Amino acid sequence: MLVLSLSALALICSGAHAVDIRLLCANRETYEIRASTVTGRCLSTEFSLEEGPIPLPTLPVRTLNKTLEIRFKAAQAAARKEGIELKIVSGYRTQELQRCGLSLPAHF
Repeated sequence: MLVLSLSALALICSGAHAVDIRLLCANRETYEIRASTVTGRCLSTEFSLEEGPIPLPTLPVRTLNKTLEIRFKAAQAAARKEGIELKIVSGYRTQELQRCGLSLPAHF
């Protein structure tokens, strides 16, 4: 026996189709961005830029989050095409240094 929820039955009756979710991929060498879909996926020569926010780490870290690094390099490659230089000028800070740095000028 097939049991369907009311929402599933409404979807079937409406003639609507499942919507594929957009996915951004970056070339592993050039970091050029290409749009794909979840079902289309990224190619083996690409990184997925993943969807949504990057979760906070549960343990202290001193390296750049891999997803953040890939997203930054993709943004950097796109900016370079527009003649704009992007670079990371600051890295790991303890909470104490972060609190102190909030009141410092931008070029500390």
